[in-house]
Amino acid sequence: MNRFSRHIHIPGMATLALALLTAALGLSACAYRPFAGPLLPAEDQGQNMAVHDNGGIVYQFDRFEVTLRPVTDAELNRTFLNASTAGNKSTNAFTFGDTPFPAPDSTRQRFTVFQVSVKNYSFPKVLVDPAKVILVAGNGREYPSLSLQQLETYYRAYAIGYRGNEYSRLRERLEMMRRTMFR
Repeated sequence: MNRFSRHIHIPGMATLALALLTAALGLSACAYRPFAGPLLPAEDQGQNMAVHDNGGIVYQFDRFEVTLRPVTDAELNRTFLNASTAGNKSTNAFTFGDTPFPAPDSTRQRFTVFQVSVKNYSFPKVLVDPAKVILVAGNGREYPSLSLQQLETYYRAYAIGYRGNEYSRLRERLEMMRRTMFR
């Protein structure tokens, strides 16, 4: 027996399976990733409903009016300018701010944000509960609105502990949400 024959390794099933798994994972990185497109109102609106040029949907009954309008990330970044200009350290709770992403011309949307306004000149009291609002997609899927507690849980993962810069940014985001959500 040759002294070099001991060192020749013939790939076994485990090595072959590992190579196939690595190739499959590498190809899955090139897979289709669905991204949400722009929000568009349904073509056939209900009675007393209209669509404005800015994408807002208005329901009007007598002298009562509810307007629902999607807010773009650019609008949110302009509204909260001080919280949106620190790159990946931005504290804008609703967008990624001016965070650069690796792909050219790549932007990401963190949340879908709506502005709701109510004008009531005909009824004694009207309650519009944002916690009960459901967004129905074109494919029939339903997406409920997120509560402040759910958003706090989402951002809690970014704060490692209860001290330091990351925790300070968490508190800034939570304060921004408390000031602006469901007013």
